[in-house]
Amino acid sequence: AQDVDRFIAKPAAPIVLVHGSDAGLVRERVEALIKSSVESPNDPFSVARIESEELAANPGKLADEANTVPLFGGRRAVLLKISSRHNVLPSVEAVLDNPPQDCRVIIESGELRKSAPLRALCEKAKAAAVMGNPFILIGMGVGYLVTALAFNIVFRVYLVRDLWAKVAATTV
Repeated sequence: AQDVDRFIAKPAAPIVLVHGSDAGLVRERVEALIKSSVESPNDPFSVARIESEELAANPGKLADEANTVPLFGGRRAVLLKISSRHNVLPSVEAVLDNPPQDCRVIIESGELRKSAPLRALCEKAKAAAVMGNPFILIGMGVGYLVTALAFNIVFRVYLVRDLWAKVAATTV
């Protein structure tokens, strides 16, 4: 958790893919990245928000926004929200080939498998970083283990109680 907080405070890469099955955690990390990337996160001139549907109609929009010079100086951020199955790979590849200097590109997505093209592309690129939430899988595994152990204990108690009840009934 400290590594994630440290990375969010000072991201090393100009392009960050944030994905995961926990939409609230993904959204929280994205907002923290935006706050650490620009001076005023609510300023529409500092943060450009793009939906994946927009890139289907205009694939060059991501590169245009990422390379736009800030009107009043400072840094900019571009948030690309992947909310559909539109192909955004050409747009992301263009930005990865020519990473922006004064802009952070943040890509927000739901859970992406290791074989997902967008995740694979960002993991291979030197200008990108990928933030997922593998701890949810670990937490689920621990939860299942605890549940199995609890059921095991309960079953043993009932079986032993029933066994002793039968032994007591036969010896009387």
